[in-house]
Amino acid sequence: MKKYYIGFNYKENNTAGAKAKEDANLIFDKYGFKKIKIAGKRLSANRYLNAIFTIISGYSKVLPLKQSTFVENFPPNQLGESYVINKVNKTKKKNKSLNIILIHDLEELRDPNYQLQNNLLSQTASTKVLTEADCIISHNYKMKEWLIEKNIAASKIVNLEIFDYLHNGPLGKGGEFGNRVIIAGNLRKEKSAYLTKLAEVSDIKLELYGPGLSDELQNLQSIHYNGSYPSNQILTELSGSYGLVWDGDSVVGGVGLSGQYQKYNNPHKASLYLAAGFPVIMWKQAALASFIVENNLGFVVDNLEELPQKLSQISEQDYNEMVINVQKMGKKIRSGYFLSEALKKADKVLEENK
Repeated sequence: MKKYYIGFNYKENNTAGAKAKEDANLIFDKYGFKKIKIAGKRLSANRYLNAIFTIISGYSKVLPLKQSTFVENFPPNQLGESYVINKVNKTKKKNKSLNIILIHDLEELRDPNYQLQNNLLSQTASTKVLTEADCIISHNYKMKEWLIEKNIAASKIVNLEIFDYLHNGPLGKGGEFGNRVIIAGNLRKEKSAYLTKLAEVSDIKLELYGPGLSDELQNLQSIHYNGSYPSNQILTELSGSYGLVWDGDSVVGGVGLSGQYQKYNNPHKASLYLAAGFPVIMWKQAALASFIVENNLGFVVDNLEELPQKLSQISEQDYNEMVINVQKMGKKIRSGYFLSEALKKADKVLEENK
């Protein structure tokens, strides 16, 4: 079978959302999937007109393809993308084609009310799409368990382990022993509500990167704001001791919908920190926590108020050992190792389930 991926245009911003899919497309290409270029640029300021251009371009290019394997980024995040992916999946049986779905996010896990929305975007982001897939690349074993509970066959699920973060340019200094905790990403209050409380924790210094930091927080002594950078540049700009992966409304782990979502997903932010050479701090019950602990890539906590005590217990030698492990893992992450390995496993699944 010929192999294809659909090269939608993912709009770049200064958070990690677009980069994960852009990197996936580059790895698909390297692995031997041929790019089907769809609506390569925004042709109109009107999103509905852009959707129409995407649909016309997409249908004309994908519908003639028979007996092919398509690899798809899931979920689609644009209207036109939803229509094209939906058409590929609806016609794959008739065309004797197969599909591999790489999960980036599971909206039903992040927001239990998401499935109640009656539109194509929500329908093409539902688990029903996954039940009809020929192979699924899940984040980790916790997400796999959830998918199995949704009556998706275990035999067609492979685990990614951790997201890649492609980078072949120079790096910054990487981790330096100390108490400087990096937070990179969306700093708006609704996304990082825990920041106000964390800024009050003694004996740590916060190094912040990203858009949306309020003037109130920016003026606190415990916070050093370093600006906002594109995802391909930030690896060279980060400076500190550890990268913090935390979501939710509180310094207590797992609070709120976004906090609970960490029980299942692989935050792309963890990949950023490891790729840049920084040990990671994350919630003890996060799905990725076992990967961090077993590979000695950082440490985990239940509550961010534990940080001063935890940091004081780590010697410089302990820290340097972590950094060595991080450097080895970072090299893999920057090269696309994990998705490449998952695609190899996906090929075996398709072969075994013929």
